[in-house]
Amino acid sequence: MWLLGGCGCSAILLVLCCGGVSYWGFSKATGVLGDQLKKEVADNADVKEQLGQIQSISMNIMETAEEKKNRNDASNWMVFDASGTEGDGKFIAEMPPGGSGGSPFGKIELRTEDGKTFQIK
Repeated sequence: MWLLGGCGCSAILLVLCCGGVSYWGFSKATGVLGDQLKKEVADNADVKEQLGQIQSISMNIMETAEEKKNRNDASNWMVFDASGTEGDGKFIAEMPPGGSGGSPFGKIELRTEDGKTFQIK
């Protein structure tokens, strides 16, 4: 009986440990991509006009999946929610295979809350 209880507790601890490490790694990776995107778009005139100074960027996993499905091409597309001093919006960034000239992002679009789309890169 003790053996089964010990195996069960070990299995639960293993799942919690691996799940926690996986979540931590995923959140760090998306945070790095968000920071890099912020650096690439911060000086763009359309971004400054529509969002102002960017205060936060975070990846939107659900809309990322939807965008990839809608684009239907070889590139990966990522959607980031952005909040700025003047408003909020979404950055849609293409991540082509092999990157794009030292940057992981190919095309970058800004979609504002009122539905306007701006080509940033």
